[in-house]
Amino acid sequence: MCSKAGDLSALFVNDQPISSRHKRRHSQSSQKGILNMAPSYKLTYFPVKGLGEPIRFLLAYGKIEYEDYRFDREKWPEIKPTTPFGKSPTLEIDGKVLHQSVAITRYLAKQCKLTGDNEWEALECDIMVDTIGDLRAQIAGFFYDKDGPSKDAKKEVVLSETVPFYLGRLDEVVAKNGGHFVAGKLTWADLYFVAVLDYLESMAGMSFTEKHSNLKALKDKVLAIPAIKEWYKLIYFHAMGLAEPIRYLLAYGKIEFEDTRIPYESFHEMKKGMPMGQLPVLEYEGKTLYQSIAICRFLAKKLKLCGHNEEDAVDCDIIVDTITDFRLYFKDVLFTDDPDLKAQKREKLVKEMIPYYLSRFESIVAKNKGQFVAGSVSISTLKFILTWADFYFAGILCFMESFLKIDLLEGYPLLKMMREKVDNLLGVKEWIETRPKTEL
Repeated sequence: MCSKAGDLSALFVNDQPISSRHKRRHSQSSQKGILNMAPSYKLTYFPVKGLGEPIRFLLAYGKIEYEDYRFDREKWPEIKPTTPFGKSPTLEIDGKVLHQSVAITRYLAKQCKLTGDNEWEALECDIMVDTIGDLRAQIAGFFYDKDGPSKDAKKEVVLSETVPFYLGRLDEVVAKNGGHFVAGKLTWADLYFVAVLDYLESMAGMSFTEKHSNLKALKDKVLAIPAIKEWYKLIYFHAMGLAEPIRYLLAYGKIEFEDTRIPYESFHEMKKGMPMGQLPVLEYEGKTLYQSIAICRFLAKKLKLCGHNEEDAVDCDIIVDTITDFRLYFKDVLFTDDPDLKAQKREKLVKEMIPYYLSRFESIVAKNKGQFVAGSVSISTLKFILTWADFYFAGILCFMESFLKIDLLEGYPLLKMMREKVDNLLGVKEWIETRPKTEL
């Protein structure tokens, strides 16, 4: 799991999101990274990848514990005067605040032995990183231009001429250097390019690797590095909601992940970069996965929580989809603004829909030996085991009960026992005890 019990209280500063995957992982492990683990590191940046991502890649590669503080953009006017030159990101090492993202990344690269074997190779790394920086500046030139006609004119030139020019040259460099930017081996230039790729593609609104096979191969190579490949990053609001079943499964599987929680007011800006403009999303191996149920099913398959055959698997799907039907009644009440109509819907939910669904769920659990799917039996112990349908119910129940402020399972003893069984599983129990407190 990504977190050590007791550490999560330190994961939020003034209720703003910080991702502490590395910090939490190494608090459980005696393995030391490439760098001296004694210094404290704190990365401060906006709640996006952007220029902070190359720094995160190097910290991940070096297995360095760090605090990933991502502040709400509305707080930037307060934070800006505290930075050396009014810019972000900054990296604080033992109280010393460093600025200039490329300089920070180069510093970390030196510690990680990723600057080449000699001064010439170090120079070549600098050349490639600065060239990538030139490309970024060209794209940013139109992306951040607020003047409509000027923006459109710049965009047309950059996308039709500048971007193809740079990508063609960069692809040639990688081809000539055995699949890397410098000396036929992994350097920080490779990590830098892949780390900013999402940022560049998002601004340009196009794929940079689709027509450039060497750059695509380099991207795949970097994202296959174990310390980077294992990076799961869950992005959601500061709430349980649809993300809690995902967190339950990650916790149960002891899967390291960044639990990044964004302020609601920041979502409007972030949603443009989301696949369908919705949360939660799970970033994994360079891909952004969306649709919470699909993510849960993906994790459940990895954790062997889908039962033992296709019949078990479809039973799990049926239950989860039925729980979703049930959840939508809660959502309808939550997002109704008219007070009178909201009260009417709430009354119907409490008096009709909750008893209707929970009584049927209770009957299903009664027939299936204390869980939703009866076909799941441990071969070694001959005992019935849980499936992801049980995890999903327990996770979503957190949102439902926090919204209504009532014990939904009072009068449903078998559902209560099943929930307690999930909540007391190793990993899940520690998560529940240490997770951030939220209203929903």
